[in-house]
Amino acid sequence: MKAAGVRGVVLVEWLVGETGDVKEVKIIESPDPRLSALVTQAVLNWKFKPAMRDGKPVENRMRLDIRFD
Repeated sequence: MKAAGVRGVVLVEWLVGETGDVKEVKIIESPDPRLSALVTQAVLNWKFKPAMRDGKPVENRMRLDIRFD
């Protein structure tokens, strides 16, 4: 992507399930569909400690800007 001159910010949102696994990924904004695909694949491989409510794990939606320069 760097050699092709593709740069910009990908805004991505995902849902972390009760087990800490990423359940769904949504690209909100992206300068190039190739970056969208790369970010989606990366986020699907991430693992999290689940959010807790009243001592029990709950789903949690997260959002992040990822900059490619």
